[in-house]
Amino acid sequence: MAYDFSGSHDWGLSPRSQGPDAVHTTWFERPTGQGLEIWCYTDRLSYQRDEELPIRVHTTAPEFSIEIVRDGWPHHVVFRRDHVRGHAHQTASDAYERGCGWPEALTLRIPDD
Repeated sequence: MAYDFSGSHDWGLSPRSQGPDAVHTTWFERPTGQGLEIWCYTDRLSYQRDEELPIRVHTTAPEFSIEIVRDGWPHHVVFRRDHVRGHAHQTASDAYERGCGWPEALTLRIPDD
């Protein structure tokens, strides 16, 4: 399936043009800083008991809610927090290669259960 990204909004998609492994025809997502948007990431896909879970967030909203779900069946919400203060952060042009480097928006400790 082919996508046409030539419209008036780029949806945060930009051609990769930096770095030694750049593929000029490849598109990757990145914050635009325009309109209402939220992006977040952690440094790993899973965590063990009693480990810290740093969550890094970029958003143009003044506040946001976050919900963490244990993947599997049944769907199980393990954490939810509302009214987390939002901040927009610069994103380096080589974030696809080196990471965004945003500060932690919140840090959680994984409970024993």
